Amino acid sequence: MAANTRPSALAIAPAAVLLIASAFLIFVSSHRLRSSRDLVVHTHEVIGTARLLFSGIQDAETGERGYVISQQPEYLEPYREAVARIPQLVARLRELTRKNPAQQKRLAELSREIDLKLAALGTTIEALARLAEKARAKIVGIFMIASLDQSVQKLKSRLGLTCQIESLVTLEQKARHYNF
Repeated sequence: MAANTRPSALAIAPAAVLLIASAFLIFVSSHRLRSSRDLVVHTHEVIGTARLLFSGIQDAETGERGYVISQQPEYLEPYREAVARIPQLVARLRELTRKNPAQQKRLAELSREIDLKLAALGTTIEALARLAEKARAKIVGIFMIASLDQSVQKLKSRLGLTCQIESLVTLEQKARHYNF
């Protein structure tokens, strides 16, 4: 009877196979879960970097717009900071998406569009700066002309007075000469 109380190897075998299969499935599921988690973290990093890039482009536009409206160079600070930051963000996105050809293709197109946008903003700023310089030169010229005109008017006035005095002196001398 002692032999009957022990479970037979045939009875334990299916439980052992089931236990091993369960352990294997847990291992595979755990690995997939880790891979999925890593993919989610990576996706969030890509999205976060893309948002920073978008924010940088908005900062560049804001700086350009502020300068156009105010013509104050300090309003260009967000533009300058963004122009320095944007290439780093594009490079980071390129690195993050290096294993995804479709994303790389979209990023290349986006990069070209960003370059065009930044070039347009830069052209606007440069043109306004040149216009502002020309306007300043004209204003300085106008003030110089106005100042010169005032000086000429003063000289004319003085010369006119001097001419009048000279005429009076000449008349007086003639009168003395003719004894009037």
